[in-house]
Amino acid sequence: ELITTLIDFFGHFGELMTSKLLFDSISRTQKDAVCLSVTMKAFIANRRIQCALTLYEEYSHIHNDVCHLMAIKACLKIQDFDRGKNIHRTHIGSDYRRQSVSLRTT
Repeated sequence: ELITTLIDFFGHFGELMTSKLLFDSISRTQKDAVCLSVTMKAFIANRRIQCALTLYEEYSHIHNDVCHLMAIKACLKIQDFDRGKNIHRTHIGSDYRRQSVSLRTT
């Protein structure tokens, strides 16, 4: 979508206020995991780690694996091992184990 590309574009050049304004202009019902992860990526790339993690927490209802990985990357940047490990265990680890078990049983 165009607005997601614009969020990424402005974020790449450090225009975080514009990226955030674009993200905020999307109605809450229209926001999805793609625009969330792109906005998180912009914050992380520009060392605004807490902003990325705040978005991750605020929009927990639209997470996907990419959002979880962005949150883990943010935890890595601020050396918050326990938080990153918890995200992995809660969201990624359980899905990975479930997929591994189903692959071995087929």
